[in-house]
Amino acid sequence: MPHFPEHIAAQFVYVERGRARGLVLRQGSEQIADALFAPEKCEVLTTVGRGAMRSFPWLPGQRGILRRYRRGGIIRHLLRESYLLRNRPLCEFLLHNRLKELGLPVPNLLGVSWTRRGCLYSGFLATEELLGVDLDGWLRLHREDQEGCRSELNACGKLIKEMHDAGIIHGDLQVKNIFICGQSPFIMDLDGARLHPALHALRCQCNLLRLRRSFEKRGHGRALFDILLGGYGTITFYKGLDLFYRSRGRVSDLVFSGEARKNDAE
Repeated sequence: MPHFPEHIAAQFVYVERGRARGLVLRQGSEQIADALFAPEKCEVLTTVGRGAMRSFPWLPGQRGILRRYRRGGIIRHLLRESYLLRNRPLCEFLLHNRLKELGLPVPNLLGVSWTRRGCLYSGFLATEELLGVDLDGWLRLHREDQEGCRSELNACGKLIKEMHDAGIIHGDLQVKNIFICGQSPFIMDLDGARLHPALHALRCQCNLLRLRRSFEKRGHGRALFDILLGGYGTITFYKGLDLFYRSRGRVSDLVFSGEARKNDAE
């Protein structure tokens, strides 16, 4: 049995089923384990994107969300659901737990599972279901009221600033990975996120420009992103960095539009 920090061992139970391993929250552990190790029995929510989502009953009146680990980008054609040498499910679980300890708003962890085949890892992450909508959907619902969006976008900016101040860079900071529950923003999908003892300003700027790119790509525009930046606080982007991200975005559009046309033709 692997060794885990005391606070993890106190809250979660280590489980083995066949070649799969996992950690499940003690409360409602049987339901969580069934979902993690038999995901085909869960309700399918979405099969697109990097994280295929399923839903399962956890406690009375409460449900969990199960996310399968999937790669994005060009490498997904080679290793769709596997990661070389690195246990990405467990890494995200531990970082997610760290954000929770720091008081940052993330969904409650229910469990994680992983399977190793040689030097490849695959797995699932389970979290408590939040009722609400991602920032992309929220902005579409409120697109006619830019001033009404101000307080929510400011709150999103403040949350990102808190995350950066804690030394954390989100691996895929975009409007689909910020979730609005009630009036509060939550950080989602920490796969690929990193904790840095000393976070350089350049990393923060790159993270924000990635988010700006998603605002523009989803049709929300620069003005709404600038409102979010108002909540983040004063920041000056390095000269040339803005141009680099815009150029990279155009290249990405060309690559993926070509892939889309190819898929349509097939």
